[in-house]
Amino acid sequence: LPPLPLDQCKIQAPYGFPTSQKQSVSDICRGGYVLEHDNNAKIPVWVSYVLTPEHVMGCYPRSNKFAADKSLQNPSVPKDYAKSGYDTGHIANAEDMRWGLQVEEDSFILSNMTPQLPGFNRGIWKKLEDHVRAWAKERNDSLLIYAGPIYDRKQDETMGKGMVTIPSAFYKIIVDTKTNEAMVFLFPHEPSSEELDTFLTSLAEVRSV
Repeated sequence: LPPLPLDQCKIQAPYGFPTSQKQSVSDICRGGYVLEHDNNAKIPVWVSYVLTPEHVMGCYPRSNKFAADKSLQNPSVPKDYAKSGYDTGHIANAEDMRWGLQVEEDSFILSNMTPQLPGFNRGIWKKLEDHVRAWAKERNDSLLIYAGPIYDRKQDETMGKGMVTIPSAFYKIIVDTKTNEAMVFLFPHEPSSEELDTFLTSLAEVRSV
């Protein structure tokens, strides 16, 4: 399905869409999230969505329908990730999108993906994803989530024929929309057995990298 009009995604970014200095970007609105895609690096700059306590209880099965984003002129494709040694890593987490069939399938569109080392994607990154759902349920509050990669297209390695940029780090910002409490995490792109608290940082730190 084609993207939705951007106006329909204001609910997914209640404080407004973040801005970036990237040269060629596309803002893309889907049913469950909104993102800015770097058309040169072929990965998202940021993804934003609101996770409600009700959405945590989603029960649609994981589709695994990885697909190129046909709304983009020269998108990454599944072959770019095949046999690369990297996972096709979600930024808007598929588990958070299981509240709707189309929303869940939309989470597998590659504009929502970056290369992620398996030990990172299935380790510390998944650990935070699981904790965020638990926090939304425990607090019974909606959580605003901003997430994305840290990368420098001129310096970082690429993979596949499409030359998809491999990020050096990842961030996730979680805001309780009722209390305005916020947590900011910054992870180097590597496996880790550390506690999540180890990676807590400030918004200023994320902006500076």
